[in-house]
Amino acid sequence: MQRMLWLGVLQSATSGLLRRRRLLIGIAGGGLVLLALLAWAGIALLGWMWGAAQPLLGSAPELARSVTAQVEQISPRVAETLREVVPSAAATASPKQDVSGSDIGPVSRFPGLVRTEWHRDGSRITVRYQGSANYASVLDHYRTGFVANGFTQEVLSASTVTERHTFTKSDEQIEFAIERSEDGTVAVTLVTVDASRPSAQRTAWMT
Repeated sequence: MQRMLWLGVLQSATSGLLRRRRLLIGIAGGGLVLLALLAWAGIALLGWMWGAAQPLLGSAPELARSVTAQVEQISPRVAETLREVVPSAAATASPKQDVSGSDIGPVSRFPGLVRTEWHRDGSRITVRYQGSANYASVLDHYRTGFVANGFTQEVLSASTVTERHTFTKSDEQIEFAIERSEDGTVAVTLVTVDASRPSAQRTAWMT
């Protein structure tokens, strides 16, 4: 009789342990599923945030380079880290100082552009400017400026990233080219003939 009593107690205890084990296994399994769902949601959120930030970074290279330049004045190491994190901040910086030479044409240089090249070949003078600027604003500045000074405009070629024009006034001709780079910089090239030289020829185009 006592033996059967002990067997009943042992069976009851074993059954209770099994129920607790199943309960613990169920709780642990549910916890793992919940952790997996949270991890997936976190990864998805980070992916969405990165995808949303990429167009903003790509559309504002000038801002990124400007911020990097300001930070570099305070801490070059921090600026270098910023260039690694934000690719557009590592783009080639615009030149800050004019090369020797002088500007040509009646239209004033667009604000922010720097003279990066000046070349004389006989009576022909080529000047190139470069800097961070709005492409459409630069194009409109020179186009309206030449027309306002009495020049006749002729479009030689045009695309979304570059255009070539000639501006003519009596026997004076200035050739104009504008180009937009992927890093946000704009380059302008002007070619004219030095009218002060007796042998001036006015039919050359930039090479």
